[in-house]
Amino acid sequence: MHKSKEGIKGIILGIDYGTKKIGFAVGDTFSCTVEPKGVLSVSSEKQALEVIKNKIIEWGAVAIVIGLPLDKKGETQYMTDKVIKITECLKQAIALPIFFSDERYTTKVAQQLMQDSGVKKKPHQQSVDDWAAALILQCWLNK
Repeated sequence: MHKSKEGIKGIILGIDYGTKKIGFAVGDTFSCTVEPKGVLSVSSEKQALEVIKNKIIEWGAVAIVIGLPLDKKGETQYMTDKVIKITECLKQAIALPIFFSDERYTTKVAQQLMQDSGVKKKPHQQSVDDWAAALILQCWLNK
């Protein structure tokens, strides 16, 4: 796992990883802007790896930021282990720097941002994960 983002320039792929859905966002280190890019459903870890690899190619990412799910006290939980496992598999499959970013409260904040932006209820329920990925990535870029 990379500790420093120094020298990382270009498109960064933000990921809100779940075992059933993965939210994606892309950000640019030059402008420090982020854009939600969609949510894809997956049925297995193998499929998740393929989807992520395809998105890296599609958007020309030079690095990845994955949300690390911690509990309110900042301690690991069940999904933390899942994220670490998929990250280890990704490190074996790709030669890009991968970073973790604390994802506490990103889904709640994303839901509020979507409501404030006037996103209708049904699409809101379907796409909150990419907005959460955008928040995860924006926090990392702002550090």
